[in-house]
Amino acid sequence: MIKYLIMGFFIIVPLSTNASGLKSMLKEDGFCALTLEQNLATITGMKCVETRRESKDLKEYVRPDDSLDLKGIKLKIIRYTFWRNSLYAVTIMTEGHTNYLALKKMVLESIGSGYHKDDSTERYVWSNQKTDWELKYIDQGEQGRLQMKSTNINRQIELTKYIKSRTYSNWIKPRRVEK
Repeated sequence: MIKYLIMGFFIIVPLSTNASGLKSMLKEDGFCALTLEQNLATITGMKCVETRRESKDLKEYVRPDDSLDLKGIKLKIIRYTFWRNSLYAVTIMTEGHTNYLALKKMVLESIGSGYHKDDSTERYVWSNQKTDWELKYIDQGEQGRLQMKSTNINRQIELTKYIKSRTYSNWIKPRRVEK
């Protein structure tokens, strides 16, 4: 019984002592009040800005009322990607290296150091059963990007691509070219 109480104490303390404002925004399965895989019809204020060329099932939205200032960090845009009307990804973009560094500091304090392969690239990744996160600095355009994706929807998208290619392969296979 004591072991469980001690383990619970050590698990709760590190999470609750982090006072970062981003911590309350980044959830295990979403962003702010939104949950990944949430249906578009349940979210107010979304404005469609793009349908992806590679798949008509993927649509990009913004919320014009979103604040683009995060504790002094100037955000360029917050984009919401939906796949078949379910929230698939949230992408936060910064402009300039200074804003990226501030976002990076906030993210690392909020969700930990993540996986960082080497010092020559500015790319960090985190993953759990529900969400994949990526923080990246893009030299071209001097932009920072924090993206969180639903692992479940990501698998469905990849499976859909595989099924489409297999369906085409199966369709074309029995056909013979007439000479």
